[in-house]
Amino acid sequence: MYKDDEIRKILNRAAQLQNRVTSGGGVGEPLGLEEIEKIAQESGLSAEYVRQAVIEYEGVPVEEPFFIDTGNRNKVELLGFSRGTLDSKTWAELRSVIEFEFDTPGSVNRRPDGIIWRAKPVGIFKILTIRKSPEVEIRSSGRQSAVKVRQDLRTYRIADFPGYLAAVIAIGLAAIGLNEGAIEALMIGAIFGGLSYLLFRLSNKLREKVRRKLKETTEQLQSIINRRYTASRQFEERDSQHDNEKSVDISAEINDRQAEKEESDSEQSGSGRKKRDRAG
Repeated sequence: MYKDDEIRKILNRAAQLQNRVTSGGGVGEPLGLEEIEKIAQESGLSAEYVRQAVIEYEGVPVEEPFFIDTGNRNKVELLGFSRGTLDSKTWAELRSVIEFEFDTPGSVNRRPDGIIWRAKPVGIFKILTIRKSPEVEIRSSGRQSAVKVRQDLRTYRIADFPGYLAAVIAIGLAAIGLNEGAIEALMIGAIFGGLSYLLFRLSNKLREKVRRKLKETTEQLQSIINRRYTASRQFEERDSQHDNEKSVDISAEINDRQAEKEESDSEQSGSGRKKRDRAG
């Protein structure tokens, strides 16, 4: 939950990220992220920028990615955040996963703050929007990365056409049955109505299946970035600890040698005095 002053800071930061201006509110009850997003949307702010502002305010959690409202049910876009930044080895692993999950090669556009991968299918798959539309954008800032995954699902509109056709037939038969009192027409119309429902349900299930797969892919990419970041930090900590231990060992060795030297000097000085005493 977030208090009123935290909400203002988050919303103001979201407004800066979207180049908008927002105003603060009065004293209120602590709100969760979903409530803040709702307030932000009412103010004309995108949930994407609210999430980014929250992450900048609190730190970088590896949280579940969320769907961004594109205003088009056929266009799907997800956004997730992860600790860590891109390097050549991390990107190599990310790219292999991306091209495996989308089952297609892709082109890479490198930018100062990240990388954009776009699907480039070959052969007959070039004509399918579902195969040529995938796009993955990864941007890094500080020690965090934002992962965006986009895909156009217009190809699945083909599955809607049989449903529309069945619905039209059902309506026509129902009209005939009602006007002429034909029970058979009403029964057949009911069958086509049920078929239309099943076809539309199948089309929606196909879309939902793709949405779930996109979410899983986004989570996998987040996990890779975070895992490599964690491994890198652990290596740095072990390396730093080793350097510290080595430094301590060197210091101890220097101190031992210094003590030995002082002891030797002391022995030589004592031996010299004894010789002088004997000579006297």
